[in-house]
Order: sequence, then structure tokens, then C-alpha cells
Amino acid sequence: MLKKPNPIVNLSASFMKKKFILNVCSLQSVRAYLCCSLLFFLLAGCTSPVNLDYPVPSPTTQGALIGVASGAAIGSIASGSGAGTWVGGVVGGAIGSAIGNSIEYHQRLENQLASHRIQLIVVGELYKIVIPIDDYYYANSPRLNAHYYPVLDKVAKYMRDIPKTSVKVSAFSDNTEPDARSLALTREQARNMANYLWKQGLDARIIYSAGYGANFPVAHNQLMEGREQNRRIEITFWRIVPSDEF
Repeated sequence: MLKKPNPIVNLSASFMKKKFILNVCSLQSVRAYLCCSLLFFLLAGCTSPVNLDYPVPSPTTQGALIGVASGAAIGSIASGSGAGTWVGGVVGGAIGSAIGNSIEYHQRLENQLASHRIQLIVVGELYKIVIPIDDYYYANSPRLNAHYYPVLDKVAKYMRDIPKTSVKVSAFSDNTEPDARSLALTREQARNMANYLWKQGLDARIIYSAGYGANFPVAHNQLMEGREQNRRIEITFWRIVPSDEF
């Protein structure tokens, strides 16, 4: 005679099985939650006001920490194991460190350019480099001042490291000269700057130049400081966004 299954035993086994599954899922959820919480606090720390009592981590360190936290979170969710968390943290830390190191390098280079009165303006993917003509050209001349070649080399190096579309080199002047002479002078100044950048390794096929004379002033020509600001070179280009950033 067949023995009937005990419904109480079956119910107990089913309950224990579901409880085990829930515990495993809960463990994964807790691990992912902790990793995401760590990532949140790291991001908040990187964007919060500077605490003068403690040194601020460098971009390389910040990138490594954020990479470890985000990689660990992704690895934990994807694999559901401690090994996945560890591997994700290592890979994420390496990627974050490399990105942070690149940011740190560019910040250092930007500071060097600023110390030589070269202004860098970045709006989204649009880059503009403003160079004062009075410093980097001989007076009332289209010739570049050879004394500043080392600084212009840094400008070229900064631009080489950024994937970009066409590069426009524009020259502007004040209104103290006749329009025809001012226009001709700025055209030559822009052309010479474009040629110098080309000699430093920028692709000549994407560089073009234009001179605008006294048009498009950025300051009042009635003031000496304003006229100095108007005598400028502007190098503009759009950064090409890699597909993995979308």
C-alpha cells in the first residue's frame, strides 16, 4: 500500500526552499545596496564644498575610488558572488584611475596655460582658446614671438590630446588702425598661428584661419585695457564625443 505524502512536510520543505532563495536574493540586494551607497557618498564628497581642514583627494584618487565602488556594484549585481564584486572593483578602479589621471594631467596643463595669460573656455563640447596678440606676436606684426614658442607648444599638445572636428583660428584687432590694414594684419596673424599649429602635429586638413580686423570686439576700444583684450587670437573646435560616452 502506497504511503501518502505528508502535506505538512511538503509545505515545510517548500517554505524552506523559498526562504533560502529569498535569503540569497536579499544578500545580493544588500551587497548591491552597500556598493551603490558607497558610490553615492564618494560622488557627494567629490562635489561638496571643500573642507579646508583636510586635503582634497586628487582627481586620480577620486577616479579610482569611484571606479572601485561602481565596478564592485556592477560586478555584484551581474554575478551575484563575492568574486564578481572583487573583479568588478579591480577593473572599475583601474578604469577610474586612468580617467582621473587624464583629468589631473589636463588640469595641470590648463593651469600652466593660464599662468601665461592664455584663457581656456569650455562650454559642453565646444572649446575656445584665447591668446593675447600683444604677448605672442611682435608689435604690429604678423610674426609670432619666438620667445613664446614653448608656451604655444603646450597649446598644440593640449589640442592634440582631444579628438576634434575642424579647428578655426581667428584673429581680431582694435579700432586704432585703418580698416583695410587691420583686416590684412589679422588675416596674416591667424594664418601664421594656424601654420604653427600644423607644424606641431595638428592635421592641416582640419585647420582653417580667418582675420576679422576690428570687428567683434569683446571690450570697449575707448579704454587701453579694452583695446588690449580686443587684440586676440581665438582657436575654436568641437570635441568628438566617443561612442562609449553616450
